[in-house]
Amino acid sequence: MSLAKAFLWPGTKFCEFFDVDPEGETGLMLRWVFNTMFYTAAGLIGVWIVAT
Repeated sequence: MSLAKAFLWPGTKFCEFFDVDPEGETGLMLRWVFNTMFYTAAGLIGVWIVAT
């Protein structure tokens, strides 16, 4: 698995769950939105843990 595929894995699984092609136009948008939310939340949790 390449590094890019590892970073896109959460969004890809999200698209597969809803039976949307992750490489199609809709899938790319859904994957982008989900990955943005996922990594924003993970980053905020990480910063919060380090800051406390």
